[in-house]
Amino acid sequence: MSIINQQTLLRRISLSGFAITPGAGALTSPTTGGIKVGTAGTVTVTMYAGGSLTFTVVAGEHLAVCATHVTAATATGLVGLI
Repeated sequence: MSIINQQTLLRRISLSGFAITPGAGALTSPTTGGIKVGTAGTVTVTMYAGGSLTFTVVAGEHLAVCATHVTAATATGLVGLI
């Protein structure tokens, strides 16, 4: 496999993850691989580049975002992917 193909593959998979508890505190690490959602609801994030966004999500959804904070959520079972 060429280096380009390996780099492309690594951008599409997550190498680690962590449980997210919504609140004002910063996440353990920015969610460079996105956020996996357990149950339906809303998720409000602070983006890595700044600004806040609120998403309405369904169970099992994957949010492709690089977030530094999850400030609020009615969805549960959130996992940050890196």
